[in-house]
Amino acid sequence: MTAGTDNTVDVEAPEPGDPTPPEDGRLNGGDPGSNPEAARPAKIVIGLVGFVIAGWFMWNACLSFAYYPQWYGNSKILIGLLALVVGVGGAYLLFYFLNMFVEGLPGPISRWLMPYAFLAPGYAFIGLMLLYPAIQTINYSFANADATEYVGLDNYRTVLTSSQFHEAIFNNILWLIVVPVTTVCFGVVVAVLADKLSTNGEKVSKSV
Repeated sequence: MTAGTDNTVDVEAPEPGDPTPPEDGRLNGGDPGSNPEAARPAKIVIGLVGFVIAGWFMWNACLSFAYYPQWYGNSKILIGLLALVVGVGGAYLLFYFLNMFVEGLPGPISRWLMPYAFLAPGYAFIGLMLLYPAIQTINYSFANADATEYVGLDNYRTVLTSSQFHEAIFNNILWLIVVPVTTVCFGVVVAVLADKLSTNGEKVSKSV
């Protein structure tokens, strides 16, 4: 910094090797703890605890609707309304606390994680509704009729040696072959015949 002849102060540009000024709020008398990029433990704890409690409440509420309908007077209307409230309200709380948790993380991590955090519950719900039943069905296929004991491959042996199963497989294969071929052939015939019609005849046939 040098003084000019007209009582003005010239500020020299920083050299390439000079350290950059801190960006953590210490300029102008700021508090180093006010750095917006720093982690906020309170938000992390509240968000995580709230997310777990909201998820636990939703899970147990849904289980009570399915296994203890007598708690609600066996009223399907009441259970449906409560399920709607729990589903919508619970989803709001889940995303609210999840957003709070992610915002409490350090800046770079928070920005990187935010899109995935909002996609993860949706994918988890899809997995719960689609993947889990499929896995459970495969599991039950190795059990007896009331799923109280595993019987190994007995169910598969019974099915594969059943004449009704063979007939059903044959009918399905026949359907897969005959229906597409018939549909395509019929469509080609109609297209060829329509192409032979006059302009007015083509319009009439299309309208019919």
